[in-house]
Amino acid sequence: MKSPVCQNLEQLLYTTSRADETSHNCVIVIDKHSALTFGAHQNLTENQVVTIYNVLDSSLQFECVIGKRLDSCDLVCLKVIDGEFPVVPKLDGSISEGREYMMVGLDAERCPIWRDGVISERKEEETYYTGTSEGDFPGAGIFDKCGRYLGIVIDKDLTESADNRIRIIGQEDSLAICDHMKSAKKYVHSPDWEYCESPPSYGQAASPAYSYGSPSYRQASPAYSHGSPSYGQAASPAYSYGSPSYGQYSPDYSHGSPSYTQYFSVNGQYYSYT
Repeated sequence: MKSPVCQNLEQLLYTTSRADETSHNCVIVIDKHSALTFGAHQNLTENQVVTIYNVLDSSLQFECVIGKRLDSCDLVCLKVIDGEFPVVPKLDGSISEGREYMMVGLDAERCPIWRDGVISERKEEETYYTGTSEGDFPGAGIFDKCGRYLGIVIDKDLTESADNRIRIIGQEDSLAICDHMKSAKKYVHSPDWEYCESPPSYGQAASPAYSYGSPSYRQASPAYSHGSPSYGQAASPAYSYGSPSYGQYSPDYSHGSPSYTQYFSVNGQYYSYT
């Protein structure tokens, strides 16, 4: 019988395919808004919208947008558009050489599969670890015995001395591409859009009423700034908190305090990172 820790970790497993499809790529939940997958064998592009399906509960599925990609190892982040993942891992673990771990991934039949192993080496120049588990389980999660997230498997280490070991991206690097705890939510239509030629695209100002027509990246109307604002400048400090930081607007004239590249569009739908 599987331990409660193992049963809980299996609830983190999703795929980009339905159960009745022929091939399955493992997706592992990282936090309530983020998941990771290995992108080498998938046709995933930035800002693409995909649906992921829980392995244990066929009724549980989430629409996600493809976010950042770690190009060095083709690790891809998925952000939930609406809602939150109901089960998330603990994130207070630490990965290091000699540490024992549990690996949970998926077999060809979309069933959870477990392996035990030890972190054997840190490849400093290539920013990955090797683990002693055998097999090829890209996208599998690496956890300690208490269920704390340690990293994610990308592929087998094919170097001559690897001895069939796996390559693991540790939790620090993998969490970094997820912009931890941020989510992608659908951008709600705003009356302010009537002041510009088109809805704002990736990185544009929240309130076109305070910019020229179709606003460029973070440029405020000179009517609300000193002179002609340069790239990324905010409106007059009278409309912001003190000295505005790079690209930030006053919450009075935007949705919250948007950070740089907060807004983006996907197939005519508008999203914001929150």
